[in-house]
Amino acid sequence: MHSLLQPSPNRFFAEGFIDEEASQMAVHRPLRSDGKTFEQAAASIRNSRVEHLYFFRDDKQIARFRGTSNYVNPPEEALLRMKDCVVLHNHPQGTSFSQADVKAVVRYDAAKLIVVSPKYVYTLVRPKNGWGIKFEDTTTQDVLEEAIASAQDILRKEEAKGMIFSSEKFLKENDYVWQVFFSHFHIPYLYEDRRH
Repeated sequence: MHSLLQPSPNRFFAEGFIDEEASQMAVHRPLRSDGKTFEQAAASIRNSRVEHLYFFRDDKQIARFRGTSNYVNPPEEALLRMKDCVVLHNHPQGTSFSQADVKAVVRYDAAKLIVVSPKYVYTLVRPKNGWGIKFEDTTTQDVLEEAIASAQDILRKEEAKGMIFSSEKFLKENDYVWQVFFSHFHIPYLYEDRRH
């Protein structure tokens, strides 16, 4: 169980974003296109026990990767193709985006990031005027730290009131962090509970 405060097992780009562990991670080479549409790909990876990553441009699959149960790590040259793509990714544990996911999407200027899991779908959409987030800026880091502190405070209160179980906290932490963080930047962040 990881949170935004720790290196996350849910990552698809590590270099420069995760600690020294990144250099030891396997690099996952592109797979041949399986010809799936976005909807077909999302349905096929939703319940997978390993992480997958797809890039779609103009409704066509342009790249696909299969990782491990904890991460998928394409080579840098593959990530350069992410610009203006809809990025589809899965998190077997059901968590929202990791920091590495968000930083890669912003850095490579993807149009949209969608993370699917057995129970949830998380969506992040690039605004028309661009991301406008610079993770290397101290202001952005301050906003992220405040969002993390806020999420932890909310989760402590919910747990004290019996609204959530301790075991659920790690699933909700990233979601709460991103709600606070992206609202600061006026960026659409959507969460859908697929169980209903």
